[in-house]
Amino acid sequence: TTFEEAAPLAGWIDVAVSTGAMPPFGAHDTETCQPRLPWLDDLRLSEDEIATIGAWAASGAPEGDPLNATDPGEPTSFDLPQVDLEVGPAAPIVVPPGKDQFICVSMDLELAEDAYMRGLRVVPGNAALVHHVLLYTDPKGKSVGLAGEDGTYPCFGSAKLGNTELIGGFVPGAQPLILPDGVATRLAAGSRLVMQLHLSPQDATEPTSDLTRVQMMLADEAPEHQSVTVL
Repeated sequence: TTFEEAAPLAGWIDVAVSTGAMPPFGAHDTETCQPRLPWLDDLRLSEDEIATIGAWAASGAPEGDPLNATDPGEPTSFDLPQVDLEVGPAAPIVVPPGKDQFICVSMDLELAEDAYMRGLRVVPGNAALVHHVLLYTDPKGKSVGLAGEDGTYPCFGSAKLGNTELIGGFVPGAQPLILPDGVATRLAAGSRLVMQLHLSPQDATEPTSDLTRVQMMLADEAPEHQSVTVL
């Protein structure tokens, strides 16, 4: 966040941006895939920007004139504009130190009728423990038969639900998911939400706990377009 922090890492920064590792962005155009519209929230740097960083690193990472520094602006908010629904485990999930755990949590959305999700945020309870999170719909409640009394079950690899839909996820630093206007994901009446947690307690020396929650922003009515992810 400061020049003093960045300058010693100039060579590393140059490699990270020139290889495309930073800023992180999962979509890449290829010769056989050239979308006619730009990607939403494209974080990638231009070739000129990458070249500027390379030249800066090669010249010894000079500071330049602080009076000409660009205003960094306000920090990005991680909040949803509104929260209409929030769910999470009934109690904190406790894991022993050392070995990574993949744990699924079956959560009742308590929907008496179909709802349409247009925004989603995962709020990690223990940032030092949560490696990533995936969220799956469970319209037929199959997870109830897999879960114990605490609503959880081990689920390495997948949520073990068969025909399901991935509706969101979380990695450290991730922004909330906000779908474009007129687009939402259908949540069927009576359906459940399954949260797959990858918990990594490798630096812990004693049992640690997590209470990650999921927040949703709902549309007032059925959207013009429904967002669907097929697994």
